[in-house]
Amino acid sequence: MSDKISYAVRTAGVEDVEAIVDLGRRTFAATFSSDNDPVYMKAYTDEAFSTEQILAELKEPESSYLLVVDGDNVAGYGKIKRGETPDCVKGSDVAEFERIYVDEPWLGKGAGRFLMNALLAEARERGYQSIWLGVWERNHHAIQFYEKCGLAVVGKKRFLLGDDKQVDLVMHKKIS
Repeated sequence: MSDKISYAVRTAGVEDVEAIVDLGRRTFAATFSSDNDPVYMKAYTDEAFSTEQILAELKEPESSYLLVVDGDNVAGYGKIKRGETPDCVKGSDVAEFERIYVDEPWLGKGAGRFLMNALLAEARERGYQSIWLGVWERNHHAIQFYEKCGLAVVGKKRFLLGDDKQVDLVMHKKIS
């Protein structure tokens, strides 16, 4: 990472699979390891961030990954997709922001806001009227960030990490 930060965004392709796998594993572990069973963490990351899983997701027609880059470095990524929407999210033409991860060297340096703005622009370009995401109820830093970005809690949903039934807050924002 250079001293001067200059972010750009681009759509990820299959050539980016290893960068996504690596960043996803590291950021998920850094964020959640201290509060979760290591066995459950390993099982989840081995499945959710496997090369095969990410390759399959990169090929889904209703989703895309956006990478935030700082020069040659991937500073973060986000995934936008159309899929099942929780009952607490009202409206039509709704997209999910399924993953939003920023690597540690870029935390607090605008990469998260840059990524969120890029995801919102992509959602608008695709004709979505609103977006939603799920965030662990104990991830207070992320919840505060999403609130600053204009998302509001509209409900809750279950997230299963191994045998641990956790609660995700469902946050929503109209974008049209």
